[in-house]
Amino acid sequence: MNKLLNKIARCEHAHHCLSNKDTTHPCYKIVSSQNVEDICTFQVPEPWSGHIDKAKILFISSNPSIGEDKHYPTAQSADDYVSEYFAMRFGGGSVAWIQNGTRELKNDGTYKNISFWSAVKARAKEVLGNNVCPGEHYALTEVVHCKSKKEVGVSEAQEFCSDLYLKKILSASSAPLIISLGVNAQKALESTFCISSTERLTDRIMVMGYERRIAFLPHPNARQIRTFRKLLTTEQLVELRAYMASMSAA
Repeated sequence: MNKLLNKIARCEHAHHCLSNKDTTHPCYKIVSSQNVEDICTFQVPEPWSGHIDKAKILFISSNPSIGEDKHYPTAQSADDYVSEYFAMRFGGGSVAWIQNGTRELKNDGTYKNISFWSAVKARAKEVLGNNVCPGEHYALTEVVHCKSKKEVGVSEAQEFCSDLYLKKILSASSAPLIISLGVNAQKALESTFCISSTERLTDRIMVMGYERRIAFLPHPNARQIRTFRKLLTTEQLVELRAYMASMSAA
């Protein structure tokens, strides 16, 4: 698990783009968007957040946004710190990087609410009930792992990055429910696993050796209906909750 985590965080292609200024590489635009002068200060690609091997829900979105957490690992961070940060980001680590699953640690020591994380937690509650534990009951990953603002460089890097890591990440996760957030995640899942998002919620299917269901939701920032309660019928939501309860008990 840590081997894959660090492989993504130390992605050789990100390093290549930074070191060689290779403008022909599909990852160049997103990597260079951080505009760092020293490679040591580059904020590393984000493999996932939470205990991906235990979580019952895995959220998949576009790419991580650059925030204000001064503790975020850079290229010069030790491997042990990188592993701890991403696995224990929501709790249990040496630093309280995220409070309540929704608030990010800022440079001044205060916390800022992140609307994306609030939306994710709300979706998990719809399925699992109110007593959800961020990082334990659900984890988060992306189809493009390098950080940028406003998804800069995502369209250029999406196919390349997904081909490198998406199957490996889903092999490491046994989550019975995958929740795709937004168009970029939807496209990556459809092309990688030859599935259709025509139905908002798939039947039980085998994905990387595990039985799962995949839900396709709009991105939390999209100006459209985004909740399970409004996107699924009452019968579908009741059935999904029952499915998750049975898988959690297994």
